[in-house]
Parts: sequence; structure tokens; C-alpha cells
Amino acid sequence: MLYPISTSIPRSEGNRIGYINDRGEVVVAPTYAAGSCFSEGKASVLDLRGVAGFISDSGDLVIPHLFQGLGTFQQGLCSISGGYIDHRGEWFIDPQFLVL
Repeated sequence: MLYPISTSIPRSEGNRIGYINDRGEVVVAPTYAAGSCFSEGKASVLDLRGVAGFISDSGDLVIPHLFQGLGTFQQGLCSISGGYIDHRGEWFIDPQFLVL
């Protein structure tokens, strides 16, 4: 299991998100604009454009940056961009819901 960490950007009010393991070792360098906690082996992360993708617990990008907002997997599905995707990043329910 990996845990999110936040580091500040020098001379800025912003920060970057990365992930550490249970020994406190950085596994995913803080390069993301935002990130969720891990759920079902994946965490959603925003690239610097604000587009969401998903990384595995080894830090590899396993679902490309194609989505809006952060989401977490629950019972095999993730609510994101107004629809639901499966663990392959394919639409289980096409986007059709209002996202607030």
C-alpha cells in the first residue's frame, strides 16, 4: 500500500503529490498536481494539465490521463467524468451524469 505525500513548490503556493510506502520510502516522486488514496490497487492522479489517470501501487501509469476529477475504485468500478470505468479504464457506464 502506498500513501500520498505533498511537497511544496519553491517560490509558489502550490504543491505536488507523490506516494510513499509503509517504510517511509518515496515510491512515486511528487510530480502530480493532485492524487487520491489507493483503492483496489490504483490511485487516481492529476497531471499538470489537471487531467486524471490512474497509477498502480508500483507507481506505473496503468490508465492514461483521459478523465476529469479524481475518483476511487469501489467494487471494481470508479465514478469519474460523469460515468463509471472498470479497472482497464474502459467505460462501464458512459458519461451521462452531472458532476458537481
